[in-house]
Amino acid sequence: MLYLVLEYNNKIGHYWPEEKNTIGAGHLAFFLTDDVGCHAIKFYKEWLNNPEDTEGGGNYSHLEKRDNKVIISFEYDWFHETPGAETLELAIDQLNYILDRWQEACEKKPNRIIITLNDNDNITVDFED
Repeated sequence: MLYLVLEYNNKIGHYWPEEKNTIGAGHLAFFLTDDVGCHAIKFYKEWLNNPEDTEGGGNYSHLEKRDNKVIISFEYDWFHETPGAETLELAIDQLNYILDRWQEACEKKPNRIIITLNDNDNITVDFED
């Protein structure tokens, strides 16, 4: 199970992870807040849906596609080949859904974004004002 709450911080002008239950949830949080932001959604969606692009990343994260999955890890851990470093694995359609909802959040600016992935691999992205 994954649980992540991102809260809009008026002082810094973007979302910040307020609650997370795993390191992988933290990887997702910083991928969204630091790498994607509200300006690179289209870029990451194009990368995600291009079968020829298998690796990518940003300032925080390293992304790797294998089969129908995306593995999100901390760029530093990947670069230094840190043994046993925790990663987050999502289906491509799950990350597409997250990015679609992230786009909505960038437009609506809710106070909180709650992302959950349950044990049955059902993912939800909800907003709270």
